[in-house]
Amino acid sequence: MRRSEPELPFTGRSWVDEPQRVRSYDHDNYRNLTFHAGRYFRNESTIRDPDYSVKAEDLSAMRERSVEEAEDRQARKDANFARALELGAALKALRGEA
Repeated sequence: MRRSEPELPFTGRSWVDEPQRVRSYDHDNYRNLTFHAGRYFRNESTIRDPDYSVKAEDLSAMRERSVEEAEDRQARKDANFARALELGAALKALRGEA
């Protein structure tokens, strides 16, 4: 079903009655905008968000955490190796008695 006249819902006004919104930018004040094909586009390389920069405390915490994880991995490897040695000695003892 087509409407004969395009209307805005619940207002009784038509789209034709709406004024055209014209945005004019002063190019000198908006250096992070690029004008192309009659439109302005934001140059995203000019956006700087200092909240997401890595700080020295974060780097030191990351280094400490990686050192702790490496120590935990080495401790697990040593425990597994010690258990393997115990199992090997137990197997040798069983072979000798059989």
